[in-house]
Amino acid sequence: MSNLNFEIKTLAKQSLIYGVSSGIGRLLSLISAPILTRIFNPSEYGIISLVQIALGLAIIFAGFNIGSGVTFYYFYYDDHKLKKNVLSSGFVTIVSLGFLIASALFLFADQINNILNFKTNNEEKINIIQFLRIGAFSVFFGIIMTAMQSILRIKQEPKKYAIVEFVCLISSFVMTLVFVISFKLGIKGVFLGTVFGTLLGMLTAIYFCRNYFSKVISLTLLSPIFFYALPQMPGVIINWVQNQTGRIFINYYLTLSDQGLYAIAFMIASVMITLTTAFRMSYDPYSLSIMKRKNAKEIYSKFYSGYAFVFGILLVLISNFAKPVLIILTPYEYHSAYLMVIWLLGGAFLMGANNILGVGIWITKKTKYTSYAQLVTFITVIIFNFLLVPYFGAVGASISFFLGSIAQSIAYYLFAQKLYCINYQYLRVKIILLLLIIICFLNNLLVEEQGLLNSILFGFISSVICTVIVFIFLTNKNQRNWIVSNINKYIKN
Repeated sequence: MSNLNFEIKTLAKQSLIYGVSSGIGRLLSLISAPILTRIFNPSEYGIISLVQIALGLAIIFAGFNIGSGVTFYYFYYDDHKLKKNVLSSGFVTIVSLGFLIASALFLFADQINNILNFKTNNEEKINIIQFLRIGAFSVFFGIIMTAMQSILRIKQEPKKYAIVEFVCLISSFVMTLVFVISFKLGIKGVFLGTVFGTLLGMLTAIYFCRNYFSKVISLTLLSPIFFYALPQMPGVIINWVQNQTGRIFINYYLTLSDQGLYAIAFMIASVMITLTTAFRMSYDPYSLSIMKRKNAKEIYSKFYSGYAFVFGILLVLISNFAKPVLIILTPYEYHSAYLMVIWLLGGAFLMGANNILGVGIWITKKTKYTSYAQLVTFITVIIFNFLLVPYFGAVGASISFFLGSIAQSIAYYLFAQKLYCINYQYLRVKIILLLLIIICFLNNLLVEEQGLLNSILFGFISSVICTVIVFIFLTNKNQRNWIVSNINKYIKN
């Protein structure tokens, strides 16, 4: 037990470092929001969001999910030489694919622009060709940087990972403000700033990883890596579609202003996404490193319960104070975005938890079930976007995102349990999550006509109620006593 406690503390420390490094980006987004929302109106934010859809899909294809195969076989092999060969072979493959996809994005920017102009409202034609071509450079640099960061995660070097992230984010932030404010380049300046940041981040990451590779590129090693990664690729693409379908439907049915509001809501909810991603960065390699232990199932179950407790409270806090944050940071025309935040947070919570639920799929190497689960998710998201977006606008898109995450959770749980049964508190967590969302939704209704101070007051009351529910129903007696005793020690000290 003491060994497990040590590993939990190590994992928590690494998650904190990953979270802080990624959180810097969200903090910078919040800092820049009062500036950029006064420079760009919601329609212009909508254009930025559309370009990011295309760049995000390019990154998915460029990575080809090779990183998952590299991570698995790095821990699968015991020989040090084989481990280095796995890293080298995987890295060269990712760089090659990244170059091909980034080149295609640059060359076919005109055709992509035409696709994104497919909508019911023909009065809002846009031209984003130059933004796509600028973004092609950031895609290539970013793919290499991300590949290097994956290696730093495998090597359990969270501090070096954080430095890379810090260099990329800070330089992107500074140069974006310089290009947008000083040089008055508008939207073009946003993407130029990203290119500058990903370039510096890539160079920093390459420097840190320079000694981790061998000179051997092994086709023999690439074969199992591809066979592990490729069955997941449809699921990865569908997962991207799940995240972006709301924006696509908003683009088709609604206006660029709605697209901008959705983007701002996603910015607030991305605090949750950042922290769940930070957890995954440390948890994923750890979960594979212990897969041969006799008590592995017990450890996975405990992490699922702990995740639900911590991130359940986080969901509540972000949702209940979303409107006050928007009032402080943005002009009035952005304030209604708070109505979408709770649904996006619920989806982000589930997607992070689903990664724990799906561990049985990764361990058994039955990665095709990832794609099956994502197909269920895709169908659910598409159906509900068709039903909800035309009538409820961007809020309907956020609800569809949440419902798709529920479908994903059910599918992952059922498939993974069939392959590798683990005793999770699955049903209890889902019931408590729905209860929390209902309470936060009611809080949203109460603060609809309220100003800053009343919104904060109602948010505080709602947060206290939800925290008590989480504390009582997602912990057992021993865990509650442990939490209370540690809080008392902290207060006394």
